[in-house]
Amino acid sequence: MAWLIGGLLIIVLILAAWLAYLRASIRELDRQLVAQAQTTTNRLLTVTSRDRVLRHFTHTLNQQLADTRIARQRYTAGDNALKQAITNVAHDLRTPLTTINGYLELLAKEPQSAVTQRYLAIITERTNTMNQLTEALFQYSLAKVNNGALTITTVNLTDAVAAALAAQYAVFRDRQIVPAVQLPETPVPRALDATVMQAVLANIFQVVVHYQPSRVQVVLTTAGTLTVTFSAAALDMGKVGRLFDQYDSVEMARPAGGLGLATARTLVVQMAGTLTAAYQAGACIITMTFSQ
Repeated sequence: MAWLIGGLLIIVLILAAWLAYLRASIRELDRQLVAQAQTTTNRLLTVTSRDRVLRHFTHTLNQQLADTRIARQRYTAGDNALKQAITNVAHDLRTPLTTINGYLELLAKEPQSAVTQRYLAIITERTNTMNQLTEALFQYSLAKVNNGALTITTVNLTDAVAAALAAQYAVFRDRQIVPAVQLPETPVPRALDATVMQAVLANIFQVVVHYQPSRVQVVLTTAGTLTVTFSAAALDMGKVGRLFDQYDSVEMARPAGGLGLATARTLVVQMAGTLTAAYQAGACIITMTFSQ
């Protein structure tokens, strides 16, 4: 009887050791899987266990990982190609639109009948809308293709905002918009991409112009916070809440609101800033902050 009990104990010990060995092998596989998920290595999973079932399982995992790796590479290549194609299309659209704008300006200086003036005004308005959409698409595609690759320099926010306002002077004048501007007398330096910063400010002011506001206030603080407040009859809380939707279905927000501010926020976040919009007391308040 004693030898039977002893034999059973030996078998139990052997099975326990074998089970511990299998558990160690599975933990080893688990660590390798975690490492595979965090890198793009082509290394195969290995297991020290001689268990046939576990080795077959490891072989199956390697096959699945290889298939997943190939699918990921195809997805990445296709995604990059699509982003580049969008950038190219947006860039190609800008050239003929610039030519059209030039000819429209020349045509506007020629003698015109009342009907011709009306048609020209409609064409000019639609062309300006196309310009805004194309520019927003171009900036958005650049933000996606670059994946955060920015040329960071020291940018004076005071000068950047003043330059952006000056660039919009003709548009403000034509729309009879007189913004109340408060800028610091001292520089507000921040580590930013100067070109991207101008694109962001242009998008913000395009949104303001689009809603034909009755009142506009632009305030920049020395803390690096820009607040643009404007009132317009076409605005309400719902439309302001959808300003950051890339594919806003609201017609009023589409030309300069949805894609424009979505682009701007993407770029601002890449430069470690924040961009928000709120609706208070009948006005839209766009706030952009770059901390020191």
